Amino acid sequence: MIPAQYAYFPALNATLNGTSALLLLSGRLLIARKRIAAHRACMIAAMSASAIFLICYLFFHFEVGNIRFLG
Repeated sequence: MIPAQYAYFPALNATLNGTSALLLLSGRLLIARKRIAAHRACMIAAMSASAIFLICYLFFHFEVGNIRFLG
């Protein structure tokens, strides 16, 4: 069972990971349309979201440890 103070981390991690994926897809569409500045902004934002995800993911597993799926 996840301690209450860390219960929001799985949702946060999923949101950050999904955000990164959407930004990568948006960046791909923007570069295809030759919108270089917007593409660069999407790529920087995707990298930032991915880095924050990694930090949150590692912090969560460092604090809580491994969680086994029970259902």
